[in-house]
Amino acid sequence: MTARDSPGSSKVAPRVTPQGKKTEARTERLKAILKRCGGSRTFTQLQKDLDLSPSEFTRLVATLDERSYELHRKPGGKRREKVLSLRVKL
Repeated sequence: MTARDSPGSSKVAPRVTPQGKKTEARTERLKAILKRCGGSRTFTQLQKDLDLSPSEFTRLVATLDERSYELHRKPGGKRREKVLSLRVKL
């Protein structure tokens, strides 16, 4: 029985996603692109930069650490595109 399965446990195990070499390399490329572009970029721009299909990109975003990256929608406009940003470290 793990900490997650025990009935009296209030601890929540952190979400751990297995990452292979490709995922790590793509994450590093993504971080470099965001740093070069001022810290944020839309999903469609990042998909084109990384040459990934929409489903591959969505899976990559799901593996990102939420403490380092922020996901929000672009204000205004009809489409309200999703934007991925690097969080500012204080």
